[in-house]
Amino acid sequence: MRKKITLFGLSMVALAPACGALFPLDGYADGPSDGAVDAAIDATGPTDGDAAACGTKPPARRPSTAADVAGDVVFAIDAIELVDPAISSKGYDLDGRCTTDERTSLCKPSDQREVIRDLAGGVDNGGFPIFELPSLRSRPPIAQGSYGLVVVVRKWNGTADDPAVEVLVYNSPGTKAALKKDGTDTLPIVNEVAGASLVAAYRADDSKAYVTGGTLVAYLDPEPLDSGPAYDDFNFNQTAIALDKLRVPFWTAVLTAKIEGTGPAQRLTEGVLAGVVYGDELLSSLPLVVDPSAPADAGNSYICADSAKFREARDKICGRLDITDVDAVSDVCDHTSVVLSLSAVAAKIGATVAPSYVSGCPRQGTQLPIEACP
Repeated sequence: MRKKITLFGLSMVALAPACGALFPLDGYADGPSDGAVDAAIDATGPTDGDAAACGTKPPARRPSTAADVAGDVVFAIDAIELVDPAISSKGYDLDGRCTTDERTSLCKPSDQREVIRDLAGGVDNGGFPIFELPSLRSRPPIAQGSYGLVVVVRKWNGTADDPAVEVLVYNSPGTKAALKKDGTDTLPIVNEVAGASLVAAYRADDSKAYVTGGTLVAYLDPEPLDSGPAYDDFNFNQTAIALDKLRVPFWTAVLTAKIEGTGPAQRLTEGVLAGVVYGDELLSSLPLVVDPSAPADAGNSYICADSAKFREARDKICGRLDITDVDAVSDVCDHTSVVLSLSAVAAKIGATVAPSYVSGCPRQGTQLPIEACP
């Protein structure tokens, strides 16, 4: 398995940054040091690659002496959508750079492609045009219940400040009915490793998640799938956020959201899920995607590696790569940045189900053929 990319120059443990523009863990989890990336920038966007002009980041951790409350706080996501960078600069600076040209980029664009500019504050959101392709864009609203996502918060003291909580994110096959949003919605959750004890898609332990000023902040690690049917059959080696049939395999991500209300009326609002996706992993997900633009009488038509729709998606994915591993600054860009906005309502956890990945694409032996970005 390849290395996992890091956010803000960190791999969620205390590592020295690979270059001066990247941020160590304590600059984000415990508050920036004096003079660290706090300069405001003009709304027109960054003008150079200096780290002081960047640094749009989640709010810092704050101390609290309140005791943790027993039990999990469960939320069902009731709205989630990709953030259009032409409309909103919502998101975070994921690589510690304000990229405006090749000189200020963390990595080199592949195949002489154009450098993808950051948004104001160094916000990275290069992947949006990928998901605007007709073959990837159409999906039902998550509140209809045909699929789901569940966020679980543990070890929270119930106040506006808690410096150490645990966060888990589960995929769900959904309720198969519209969410009632009254605290009674009960969602089954997917155990990402069949036959193992319950494994979430993403998690942040209590060293990587906290509540500050009423905002939940979680630096999420994906669960690797080094073995088992999902890995052997579908070329995956890590989990993903499943947006209906479309899998978004974040290598690293940060989740933030305001926690409002109490009890059945509790909600997550103004949520952001921002992270990086390895281009080849996204390509390996395409054969699982039912093409919504196929004729209705053709049955389920998948985006197979030998199809024109796959080649169109491959070219778009490979053309929107804007980040690479932080210890290889001179390398060609091989990840794209993705930002989702979301909200969630109080809910309950139902039965645990095994992962189910279906494709109608032809196989080569037990593998689905895919291609890689150059």
